[in-house]
Amino acid sequence: MAHELTSPVARPVPRLESWLVDAAFVGLLLLAFVGVQPFAMRNPATDLEMGPYTATGGGDWVRQLFYVLLFASIGAAAFFRRGIAFLKAMPPALIALLLWCLLSALWAAVPDVVVRRAGLAIVVAVSTFLCVDTIGAERAFRIWWFVLAGVLIVNWSSIRP
Repeated sequence: MAHELTSPVARPVPRLESWLVDAAFVGLLLLAFVGVQPFAMRNPATDLEMGPYTATGGGDWVRQLFYVLLFASIGAAAFFRRGIAFLKAMPPALIALLLWCLLSALWAAVPDVVVRRAGLAIVVAVSTFLCVDTIGAERAFRIWWFVLAGVLIVNWSSIRP
């Protein structure tokens, strides 16, 4: 009879890039749903004419910087996790759709606005797919649920009678 040493199985410690992807996914969701000025007073009637997002499609450079930083960190984490196979996270039909959005700048009346908006769509779509591919669909939905629940709680608590 052999004696086997049994020890309690240690829970695996999440790797650093898993925490980074989780944080980047939370940041991406908050940036998409809340933005960089969550409690700013807005007037929909005048924001398109005089606000930060005028009819020319101009955007906030801080918001754009956050999107680029999130995109870079998510892409780097996905590459470190899966290598070059991270490119397979995007379905070919979605790649074709995003390229079509970008190509539509060729016949647009204001091509620079189309390029900026297509660029944002590409960054958000690719970042989301890479996050879900890297952390898994179940964990991504759980994070999404908690972020949206938190946003709703803050929204409800900020309403003044």
